[in-house]
Amino acid sequence: MNVPDIDRRASKPSRIRFSTDDLPEEARFAAWSDGFVHRRMEMEFIDRSTDGLRFSVDFIPLGGVAAGIVRGTPSSFIRRPKQAKDGNDGLYMIIVRAGGFRIVQQGEVHHLAPGDAALFDNRCENEFHSLDEGETWSISLPREALRHLVRDIDGLVEQCIPASHPTLRLLVGYLETLFSLDDVNEPELAGVHVADLVASAIGPRKDTQSLIEERGVRAARLRAVLEAITKDATNSDLDPGRIAASLGFSVRYLHRLLEETGRTFSEHLLDRRLDRVHRLLRDPRATRLKISEIALEAGFPDLSHFNRSFRRRFGNTPSAVRADAARLENE
Repeated sequence: MNVPDIDRRASKPSRIRFSTDDLPEEARFAAWSDGFVHRRMEMEFIDRSTDGLRFSVDFIPLGGVAAGIVRGTPSSFIRRPKQAKDGNDGLYMIIVRAGGFRIVQQGEVHHLAPGDAALFDNRCENEFHSLDEGETWSISLPREALRHLVRDIDGLVEQCIPASHPTLRLLVGYLETLFSLDDVNEPELAGVHVADLVASAIGPRKDTQSLIEERGVRAARLRAVLEAITKDATNSDLDPGRIAASLGFSVRYLHRLLEETGRTFSEHLLDRRLDRVHRLLRDPRATRLKISEIALEAGFPDLSHFNRSFRRRFGNTPSAVRADAARLENE
């Protein structure tokens, strides 16, 4: 299911959220089916819920591209381009986050499980059926955004992409990071990266593969490395080899990616561990823990190294930071 059209006259893209839960129950179907699906998407909508329709949309305009998360009850979306009035020849991709889905493309029926994706062409008749409570990533792309990246974009046939596709996994990771941010500083650049990753997943042109690799794929891999460091920072044995192996590339390539940040692997890892310690020292729920226990839990096996690093980073000792937090809590 594609996200709604974007008002490109807006001076600054913003995150847009909508939920039928915010409406009276008797107004939900009309607001979603007529006000959103028919008017915005030029699609037919069939409600197949048994306990009442519920939908929510959370999406971010990224230049001409838009990406979002759609959650909803069992339903069907049917596009009949001969009846559509918008002349929309764009493409959209859905990636299943939860639930089971059935799609009909080119007269063929396909079933999608979590992690699987499907590419739709707005010029073609297609169907998208949510079989139960479902959740998807939804990406809307103008055809022109992919024309110079994908081979034979005008003859592109709708297709399904399995969850095992390596670039699809990178794309999901990139989207997860985008939606974890309070604000996307460079939405147009993020849109370029999303388009690159979609193009890589559906079939890039040979003469643009290196461009996609250096731009969108590289950006997604860098984000994946930083996310992995944050996620596993408390593991005292964490090293570049573990993360590189888990992400499927070499240690040398990992270090090349991190060069763009101006910081080494060790510096990123140290920052994440220090951030965790600082947060726990200021948390009233962690007062029963000794500072040494907090340091060890955060991944510091060497307490003298921890103390030196903490004071250098925060300009104070761990015990002083804890005392200041306790005083403020009491006040």
